[in-house]
Amino acid sequence: MARPARETRRMAAPPPEHLAWEHSPPAEVPPPEPEPIWVSTPPAPIARTPRSRRSTIFLSVALAATLALCGGGAVSAYVMFRDADLPGSPDPATAVNRFLTAVYTQHDATAAEDLVCRRSRDRAKLAERVQQIRDYADAYEGAGFRWDDPAVTAGTGSEAEVGVRVVMSTEDEKTAAQDLQFTVVHKSGWLVCDVSG
Repeated sequence: MARPARETRRMAAPPPEHLAWEHSPPAEVPPPEPEPIWVSTPPAPIARTPRSRRSTIFLSVALAATLALCGGGAVSAYVMFRDADLPGSPDPATAVNRFLTAVYTQHDATAAEDLVCRRSRDRAKLAERVQQIRDYADAYEGAGFRWDDPAVTAGTGSEAEVGVRVVMSTEDEKTAAQDLQFTVVHKSGWLVCDVSG
């Protein structure tokens, strides 16, 4: 006789209140980072190659050339504009006329110094010359100086020669004359650089 098949029933355990509670990882463990996706093999680290001596020499020469050009420009600017602080006169004859007025009429070495170019500017020498002219005039009663309009005798765009005759006369109608030749240069204006005669 055949036995009847027994049905066995298993009783399932009751489900937990929250399914994720039993299956979630602990909070202390960080989630794993995803693997990077490489299209090709990872690049090898780049090794630094030492600089070649040729590039160091080239950079040194380039720096020296740059400094030389900048230094040359600075020196050129200084040479061109070293008398720029003095306004000068609009033309050579006016420069000489102003200089003669400062020296012979006003006896003012400071005013004359402002009319002289830098290479000839010697305050002590100019003051001594003005004092000589003053002493010479004081030796005569009523001495005064006069001159005709200065005349440009030769010149270029930046330098001119100007001639003038200076006459001293006294109250008793004595006169003495001296021909002077001025070298005048143009910077920002015309300035006296040399007097001879």
